[in-house]
Amino acid sequence: MNCSPFRWSLGCSFGMILCGWTLLLPTASAFGWHCKQHGRCGAAVQQKIEAAKSYASAARLVAVQSDIDEAETAPSAPVGKAELSVGPFDELRYPADRPAWIDAGPELDEKIHRWPVSSPPSSTAELSRRALAIQLRAAAETYLETLFDSPEAPQVIPLEDDWIAERQADDHYYEGEVYSGGEVLYEAAAELRFTAKDRRWLQAQWDSHLVSRRMVGLGAATAGGTVLLLMATAGLSLVARRLERRAGAGQAATTAV
Repeated sequence: MNCSPFRWSLGCSFGMILCGWTLLLPTASAFGWHCKQHGRCGAAVQQKIEAAKSYASAARLVAVQSDIDEAETAPSAPVGKAELSVGPFDELRYPADRPAWIDAGPELDEKIHRWPVSSPPSSTAELSRRALAIQLRAAAETYLETLFDSPEAPQVIPLEDDWIAERQADDHYYEGEVYSGGEVLYEAAAELRFTAKDRRWLQAQWDSHLVSRRMVGLGAATAGGTVLLLMATAGLSLVARRLERRAGAGQAATTAV
């Protein structure tokens, strides 16, 4: 049975469209796999938890070492009168009533996740409170990175100051003195608590981000495939019209003879 060039072009166009969508299906599957890969990875999360357990101590060490470096690089004082502004780290002494929970480290195994945070030793009580506020935000963002095993989490889920403040435990707040050599410094500490409800809200925000990113990628791939199919269809239509013209011209010549 003979097939006109137009029908042949139409059949080829439908074939190209079916082929294109078949090629796009693996792309959608790949994005689904990518979404699963961004789920919680037990081993990686556990490693982050272990690393975070030294968070408060490391922060104090960096702050004290910074003060030591500043003292060492300051202009030399007359012999017998020079003193370090802050003593070496191993000379820091804390009062006996300092709560033990400050150095307990993050606890993410229970229903309520706990994350103790403390300021570095500061020259005034007010400075210690300001430093604590900065450390609380850093701890909350680190918690997000640990929870979702992704450094993008703090950017994906921006936390407001009020939200962080509401996660502070009322019964775990401390302000006290720290002694370094003959100098009295000040420390402030608090504990962040994240309930199951908090984690469900954070998970919903994270899942929404993953779905949006997957849809954007799939939409881009679909748009690109559609453009290619339209171009191919237009090209086939042009070829079909030329073939029809040639066939018409041939029939006219045959009729004339």
